[in-house]
Amino acid sequence: MIREMYAEIQKQTDKHSVSELCEIYGVSRSGYYKWLKRAGQLNRYEKTHKILDSYVLDIHSHHPMMGYRQIRDKLYLEFGWIVSDPTVWKSMKRLRIHGYTRRRKAAATGTNLEHIRYANVLNRKFKAEKPMQKIVTDVTYIKHNGKWYYLAGYLDLFNNEIVEWELSDTFDNFLVMKPAERLGKATGMPMIVGEWHIGAADSGLDFGALYYAETQALRAQAIRYYLEQSTQAEHLVGIHYFEYNDQPYLGRFDGECYNIGLIDVCNRPYPLVVREFEDFARHMYPLLEGLEQPTCQPVPIWDMSRKQI
Repeated sequence: MIREMYAEIQKQTDKHSVSELCEIYGVSRSGYYKWLKRAGQLNRYEKTHKILDSYVLDIHSHHPMMGYRQIRDKLYLEFGWIVSDPTVWKSMKRLRIHGYTRRRKAAATGTNLEHIRYANVLNRKFKAEKPMQKIVTDVTYIKHNGKWYYLAGYLDLFNNEIVEWELSDTFDNFLVMKPAERLGKATGMPMIVGEWHIGAADSGLDFGALYYAETQALRAQAIRYYLEQSTQAEHLVGIHYFEYNDQPYLGRFDGECYNIGLIDVCNRPYPLVVREFEDFARHMYPLLEGLEQPTCQPVPIWDMSRKQI
């Protein structure tokens, strides 16, 4: 905006003095003369933006699906540029480009078995009219005598009473599943695990996970074991894997930086893990209907304190 003002002042200097024009436009004479001296040149901020825009446009031309967060990671990994999310977003806005989201296709299970679809009954309505109508859960960490303990609590939204809980010195997925199954049996209500993951120590980022296997091969086996075991919990209707992609190389907003995704920070799949998810999808409903039995064996995994579970 101010550059346009300087340009207008320059057009009118044959009729009015610079001092009068600068006063009318609300700019300083020194600023105008500096602009005049470097007329046709870019300042250092404009030069930086121009270089950044060229990098962003280059990445977008090769990876049109990427959003600004993924482009930010790519800028660091390929060019060594450390920039913020808003800076990349503004660059994409200047260039009038954006990432694209693939439309999800309906999953094919390879079976004609009918299954129940549970509606989003809660839908962010956190007030309950009667006891045991709406129950939510989360996991918290407790440090005692230098050791970490993990508490999974189930809260009744009617009166905020803890109606079920589990305390353990290991942070595994069964910390949540065990009390969920007990509560399901007591109430007859369906349960869902909101988040779970397993990382690996041999590839991807070096920041691990809340719990992980030694290699990607063992990680894939551990994930398959958990998937199969979840089908045996009578009242468990769903488990949500968190998350699809590895967390950013420079960390999330809350500091987490885990290699727990199905794809890494460069959008490359972890093939062994993806293969197990795909194969499990073909066996999920036969397992739920009791037509098949779990076959995968457990493998050693470790928690964030390097303790084997």
